[in-house]
Amino acid sequence: MRLRTLFPVGIVLFALTAAPSDADLINVTGATTLLAAPPPDVRVNVGLESNTQGFLFMEASGLVLSASDGAEITQPGAYGLPLTPGIVGPAVVDVCYFHFDPVGIIGSSITGSFTFDSDIGGLIVTEGGLASSNDINPLTIYSSAGMGLELAAGSGDLVVLSADRRTIFYALGANVAADGFRVGVMEAPEPSTILLLGAGVLECVRRRRRGRALRVAPPERVPD
Repeated sequence: MRLRTLFPVGIVLFALTAAPSDADLINVTGATTLLAAPPPDVRVNVGLESNTQGFLFMEASGLVLSASDGAEITQPGAYGLPLTPGIVGPAVVDVCYFHFDPVGIIGSSITGSFTFDSDIGGLIVTEGGLASSNDINPLTIYSSAGMGLELAAGSGDLVVLSADRRTIFYALGANVAADGFRVGVMEAPEPSTILLLGAGVLECVRRRRRGRALRVAPPERVPD
């Protein structure tokens, strides 16, 4: 009886976890420029350069993180050093990269923001963290050094994760090296699977009530 009652919920929960929808970018401000596809090259002083724009692009969709996968920034706030890493997984995330590399060796600074329709799970912002996760996107060539943020006091780099976990604000300054960071955005369940979850719960309630009614129903009287 218990297995029969819980089985519909099992089906619905499987549908809920198996059918997430991609996170969507819903707003950009300032120097943020959205690219429709990953660029072929973002190596320092070689690939995508601009004194006035920072480039945001999708690296991977539907990346499955385990319970041990983490990031260097996982909580809302304004960040300098030291960072306070945390665990992001288990989760399914879409991964984006933000890249700012001034032309040549002339220093330049930019500010802006970008907002998603799903929660941001975490950011990778250091040179070592980026280098170890660049294989997420095989379509783009990255530098192995000179790509992370310099978050020490007075360095000119600042990144903020908003209180609602949906928006990244940045103020970056770079010259010889580039500034870059990686963002993991939680995928959200499809609306149809949320409806399925509600329908499955209601069906379980109905079955449970029907079973209780059958157990307490009085015996049928037989006419004399």
